[in-house]
Amino acid sequence: MFLPTPLLAAFLGVITQRILAPIHEPLTALILTLWFLADTVLFLALSKLSPSPLVTFLTLNTTYFSTLIIASTIYRLYFHPLSAFPGHRVAALSNLHAAYLALTGITHTATRTLHRQHGDFIRTGPNELSINHVDGLKLLLRSPGHEPRGPMHDVGKIMRDKSLVATRDTGEHQRWRKVWDEAFKGSALNEYYARLEAHVQRLLGVIEMTEGNSVNVVPVAANYVFDMFVPLCRPRASSDIKC
Repeated sequence: MFLPTPLLAAFLGVITQRILAPIHEPLTALILTLWFLADTVLFLALSKLSPSPLVTFLTLNTTYFSTLIIASTIYRLYFHPLSAFPGHRVAALSNLHAAYLALTGITHTATRTLHRQHGDFIRTGPNELSINHVDGLKLLLRSPGHEPRGPMHDVGKIMRDKSLVATRDTGEHQRWRKVWDEAFKGSALNEYYARLEAHVQRLLGVIEMTEGNSVNVVPVAANYVFDMFVPLCRPRASSDIKC
């Protein structure tokens, strides 16, 4: 058995990038599992082949991941199908940028600023676009399951969320989506309008009562959403929660 070299590690880094690049939404758990198994086998092999297995192990891993990161950076900036769309360059490299915006609570303002600067289509992640155009709804309303769901939905699994929104399983999502879609057909939406109009008017009334003063919109919006969904989920129920 030969001793792996940094050159081989660099080559494998490029190969890994080329394998993962066409996969828009790779399964995070699967990739981490494969990496852990590969590193375990590598370390066990080095413990028998190398006089300093830990140093060699760290060198190979550093070379591998450095090459992978460099190859991914070049691909995402210059050769990715979304590379022609404007947006933050950092956002094109990693979803950590989007995570930072979400953590600081400024995703909406940052996205709005980019749309004002660059138009209706901006790149907000390595594989994500923000579309500020009514025709974008046609993409969202296509048959469910046309694209695999992204790793952001793994957060739901960590939080033990078993809802339609959280699942990444395409088959399960399609089964539940058929039920969900029945609630958003044109005939169903027309029925909702009359029920929701009263709640919208109450919301507007609360806003008008502020008379130009600042107001904490969080409880107002929360109560409005609750009151709005009660009659949709339980038509005979009533809600006396005020906005």
